[in-house]
Amino acid sequence: MIQEDIKNMICCEMKSQKDAFFSIPDIDSYIDKVMGSGNLVTHYNNGKLIGFVAFYCNDETMKHAFVSLIVVSPEMRNTGISCSLLETVVFMAKRKGMEKVRLEVKKNNHRAFGFYEKHGFKVNSQTEISYIMELPI
Repeated sequence: MIQEDIKNMICCEMKSQKDAFFSIPDIDSYIDKVMGSGNLVTHYNNGKLIGFVAFYCNDETMKHAFVSLIVVSPEMRNTGISCSLLETVVFMAKRKGMEKVRLEVKKNNHRAFGFYEKHGFKVNSQTEISYIMELPI
């Protein structure tokens, strides 16, 4: 059930965001990978998935957590859910001994870039199409 909810939310987000969003060629494999070696925090309201964050806290050498994906349903944006999900990542990463939270955001995804910047993330490096941002914790 949860995997199907996540798959549906990712598909809807990919359709609505187009260029600002990255593509996931095999959504089922991505979800299996996150469920197997990552962390997934979901937010439901009245039985409906309205947001989730997928992230990893398994880099014991560098002590970096990595946010793979945050998605909040369009009708629930600007309600604090994405902030709560990000705070949960930071809390869990600290608890697991991580020292930084990292993520990648496409350069043309101005909304996401602004969101992460507002929450203290700074650009650490960049590629032709994306920024690698990090937050010391």
